[in-house]
Parts: sequence; C-alpha cells; structure tokens
Amino acid sequence: MDEKDLKQNLKTLRGRLGLTQEEMGEKIGLNRNAYRALEAGPTHIISPHVYSLAKLAGISVESLLLGFEPSPLPDAILMENDHLRDQIKAQRDDYEMKLAQKNEALASKDELIRSKDRTIKVQEEMIAMLRQK
Repeated sequence: MDEKDLKQNLKTLRGRLGLTQEEMGEKIGLNRNAYRALEAGPTHIISPHVYSLAKLAGISVESLLLGFEPSPLPDAILMENDHLRDQIKAQRDDYEMKLAQKNEALASKDELIRSKDRTIKVQEEMIAMLRQK
C-alpha cells in the first residue's frame, strides 16, 4: 500500500462518518490544516494519528491502512496448528519416557558392573592370600 491509497482511505472514511476535515481533525486532536495535510498534503501519517483515526471510526488499524478488514486465519489452519502442537507434545512425552527407561537400564548396568568389580576384588584378594601360603 502506498501513501496515496492511505490518503484516499482517510477521505472515504471521513465521508462515511459524515465529518468535515475540521471535525475529523478535532476528534483526533489536530487542527483543520494539520488534518487536511494528512489527507492531501505531504504529511506522512504517524502511528498516533493512525490509532486515533481507527479508534474514532471504530475500525481496526489494518482496515484503515488497507481499506478492508483482513480475514482471520481459517479455522482449518488453527485446528492444524493445534493438531501439530498435540503431536509434538505426544512425541516429547514418548521421548521422555524412553529416556527415563534408558536411564534406569543404565543405572542397573552400572550397579551390575560395581557388583562384578567387588567380586573380582574379593577373588583377587583370595588369590593373593593363597599365594602367600
């Protein structure tokens, strides 16, 4: 959208509201000349004016800037998004469960290794005692 389209949207909006340039300007805190510059002059609309104009007209900023109200995301896209979020959560839960199982198995193997190490140590001590005799 270019500045020319925005200025035309302002004129159209003012016409729909049935306001003069002076009345429109007063409602957003501008004098007639300042508002006129928004519609026709070299002035660039800055955000405080855009929000004030949209609020005055009871329309969204997008509607003011684009000249139409953009349509919201279709329900199908939102549902797809929810479905994907649910899938990701299920995969994360599954991963965490498998990780916990692997950690338990690892802890069990570590204990088995410590047990074997103790058995080996006892057997080495026995061999050493037998050699001394």
